[in-house]
Amino acid sequence: MTQAVPSRQLSALQRAMPMTRLIDCGMDFNDAAALFARIGNGEAWDVAAEAIANDHVSRARDAEAEKRLITCAEELRRAVAALIFAQMAFNFDTPRKAELYHKLAAASRRLCAVHDIPSERIEVPFAGKHLVGWLVRPVGRSASGTVVLFGGQSGWGMAYLPAARALAKRGLATILAEGPGQGETRIGQRMFLDVDVPAAYQAFVDFIAADPSLGRPGIWGNSYGGLWAAKTAARDRRLAACCVNGSFARPKILPFRTALEQSAAMLGTEDEGAIERNFARMAF
Repeated sequence: MTQAVPSRQLSALQRAMPMTRLIDCGMDFNDAAALFARIGNGEAWDVAAEAIANDHVSRARDAEAEKRLITCAEELRRAVAALIFAQMAFNFDTPRKAELYHKLAAASRRLCAVHDIPSERIEVPFAGKHLVGWLVRPVGRSASGTVVLFGGQSGWGMAYLPAARALAKRGLATILAEGPGQGETRIGQRMFLDVDVPAAYQAFVDFIAADPSLGRPGIWGNSYGGLWAAKTAARDRRLAACCVNGSFARPKILPFRTALEQSAAMLGTEDEGAIERNFARMAF
């Protein structure tokens, strides 16, 4: 049964996830339009996005059974994109967010098995736990370099698959990294933003350095991730290139609810003083 969604909550979700962001992170335009139509009719955002994903998973299953692997991969990419935004409806690690993120990870694993570009899930040891990432390689050749690519407070991992595909076509591999406070690294490993964040991203650099087929490492951070990319590059001379796409040099709690909740979730506490102290610790 569909629950009615308060208009204020719906407006907040639409601001956080506008059509441009949906498409940028891999949603098909028709799926994005269908999502907006469904929520416009009062359906909950996560329920509508999950239903769209379920349709694609079902079609992918049928295509795989019939050995139509190109179609299977296309359907799974669309499912992954829908699940990225289904789980993004929740800032804190509620049971529902965890359920949707695990579903996203499962769909991503299935995609790796049929993807037209070599892809695999990786785990990199760090601080007694594991950092999770998705390694995407160019087809039929060693990489001329590998980019550690990540987001900030809400866009993680497979949200950047379109960028990884573009890099692969140009001979570069990508690790779609889920760093401390992000994705499976947070939800599954319970690793938050209170660790040495540049050292965590250096662990991904270690992974690249250990595999000659991955070439030289680079790093690319989006939103708050730009800060962590800059701090990691300042510390690690092995990095041949650094892209800072956004972020503050001196981060702070932003004056709106979504940003505060996302900051709290990344650190694992709602104590605003602790969040501000952690931001101060991370300043460039």
